[in-house]
Amino acid sequence: MILCLSIFALVIVGFASSILPMPLVSMIGMVLMMITGCLDGSDAINYFSSTTAVMLGGMFIVASAFSKTQVVDKLSKSIIRVSKGSFRKVTAGYVLLALVVGQLINSSSALFCMIYPLALSCCKEMKVSPSKIMYPIAVTCMGTAGIIPSTAAIAMCEVWRPYYEAYEITQYTYSVTDYCLAKLPLAILIVLFAIFITPRYLPDRLSQQTEDASSSKAEKQNNAYTSLQEIVVIIAFIIMILGVAFGSKIGVPGWEVCMIAAIVVIVCGALRGNEVYTSMGLPVIFLLVGGTGMAKALQQTGAAEWIGNVMISLFGSHPNGYVVGLAFFVLPMLLAQLITNAPANGIFVPIALMACKAFGGNPVGPMFLAIIGSLCGFLTPMANATTSIMYSVGGYTIKDIASFKVAPLLMIASTVISVLWVMTIFPLY
Repeated sequence: MILCLSIFALVIVGFASSILPMPLVSMIGMVLMMITGCLDGSDAINYFSSTTAVMLGGMFIVASAFSKTQVVDKLSKSIIRVSKGSFRKVTAGYVLLALVVGQLINSSSALFCMIYPLALSCCKEMKVSPSKIMYPIAVTCMGTAGIIPSTAAIAMCEVWRPYYEAYEITQYTYSVTDYCLAKLPLAILIVLFAIFITPRYLPDRLSQQTEDASSSKAEKQNNAYTSLQEIVVIIAFIIMILGVAFGSKIGVPGWEVCMIAAIVVIVCGALRGNEVYTSMGLPVIFLLVGGTGMAKALQQTGAAEWIGNVMISLFGSHPNGYVVGLAFFVLPMLLAQLITNAPANGIFVPIALMACKAFGGNPVGPMFLAIIGSLCGFLTPMANATTSIMYSVGGYTIKDIASFKVAPLLMIASTVISVLWVMTIFPLY
């Protein structure tokens, strides 16, 4: 366990130093985990063919093809026209779009892949760096879903209901609307930050963006679609998004939909030769695979659970409800920066239920905070598939996002608002 934690600490230093590309650092970390026996080699290989990796590769291919369609240009120009040249209004439009659509799509990465080509096109038209808008859109995709009782909210909280039976917690229960109520203030906070505060402190790499826009415009002229290709790509993109959002209800996994959509796009000739490989988002996939492998090692060696249990042991026998809520929000949020939100969620929600049962308190508030906190991984590329994509598309370094008035300020504000609100409406005792 100590060896595993040491390797992980080196990976964090590697990310922070920016000496090597983050995908390479992530892969080196996973290889070291294998060499030292912290991670089984077969598990590491399996992550390259995981459903998430396949889904992201397919999404990137289809999104790349879709970004070259006339639809993107027309939508982007319409948004610019409505905004009357105000980039803040453009940002607000995309942030609100992410807020609304995110209630229906139970995948922040799918949502982000749907929106970022449109936003990228707007940036090119307005000659503004995409680094000014990608982070606000990404945090909205990650942190605002679940404020109405729809697909996203149901998926986030209903999965834990069987745990109440398993732990014989019969005195307390909750509904989907309870979760929506718990999430609402945070969603409002994130939207306000994303529109009015965060963009002011994000880096502006306009010169690089201007070069990219010029090359992209020339490339688009050289690779204009036929009418048939345009239609096929648009339909493939729409089916991909709907498939990821609702495929589980009809028995079709999201990764299959993305893979088939990508194949259709390639077969119709929308992407050719090296375009396919450069569109797959391999750096993002390598970053995700390495991070997932390290997350598995942390869980297998017991390092992640040990961290959680040590912190929980500090509570005492009859702790203050707000202190408990604070711990169960902050710990998953911090751990998610290292092992992604799903494992952090999976570790701390059961601990929250067991701890609250031992305290003789209502577990609903701490459980909701653990779920919400794990979704507030707004800092590192390992926190979520969405942040991995965001770092690549926005051209960020970890220093950009770690600037106090970007991720840290948003995370602190999210903590204060969420803990005070949730533990007031769902008190521990």
